[in-house]
Amino acid sequence: MENIGATYKMIRKNKKITQNAVCSDNLSRTSLSKFENDRLMPTLYSFIKFLEKIDMNYDEFFFICNNYENKELDELLDEFYLIKNNTEIYKIESLKEKCSNFLENNSNSLISDMINILNCLLLLQKDEEKFSCITKISVAKIWERISNMDTWFLNEIKFLNHILFYFQIDTAIEIGKKLILNIKRYDNFHGMANIKISIYINLAYMLELHENISKSQTYLDIAMHLSKENKRYDLYAIAQYRLGKITFNKKMMQHSLELLSSLEEHDLMNALITEGRKS
Repeated sequence: MENIGATYKMIRKNKKITQNAVCSDNLSRTSLSKFENDRLMPTLYSFIKFLEKIDMNYDEFFFICNNYENKELDELLDEFYLIKNNTEIYKIESLKEKCSNFLENNSNSLISDMINILNCLLLLQKDEEKFSCITKISVAKIWERISNMDTWFLNEIKFLNHILFYFQIDTAIEIGKKLILNIKRYDNFHGMANIKISIYINLAYMLELHENISKSQTYLDIAMHLSKENKRYDLYAIAQYRLGKITFNKKMMQHSLELLSSLEEHDLMNALITEGRKS
């Protein structure tokens, strides 16, 4: 990305902010001028201060730098998180090809892990027994790599939460508990409510499968509270349905389905109905 300085200059001038206004608080005008002409990359401290002076956050600035598009890595991860099930063959194959192309010029463990999971999803269409075996090996390798990290960061947190159901139940519960500990570090980070709610819902479901109903209920209560607080009524409905299921409260289950119907979340509603029939 070679246009960082030029992009900064464009934004500053569009906002009618002078170089003098930016260069108060001991920020050098000479450094700013060189930066805007792409002849100098300022220190991280100075760069953050420069962004503050034009009322711009880091994410938006680099989004603009990248011609108003997300970075390729972010695009790949977002596509992965949007895959709902293994029947979306075209999406899975397309994403696998994009990931392979990305790895031709970049080294990234997360994308390599993603390809392994995508291969497992494709295999499920052909051989369910082989899928189970290969998936166990794939997620074991992923867990071996990430479990050795002292701290999990946002990409690892999102990725593990998304593939939680591929792990053995005991391992999934262990991972889920660590996800909750690690996500707490991001309490003050913008936009973390949805992922936090999702972690609580997923862990509660794994605990339900492990027949730890009391702990599952605790996490579902937390998920419902957070969902209501953040107006995520689709997630609220999932948590409410599962709480109704484990407490044998059919009225609660029905209320959650009606809520999803009013939100026109029919696929999600049908998935929960199918889940309820299996339990």
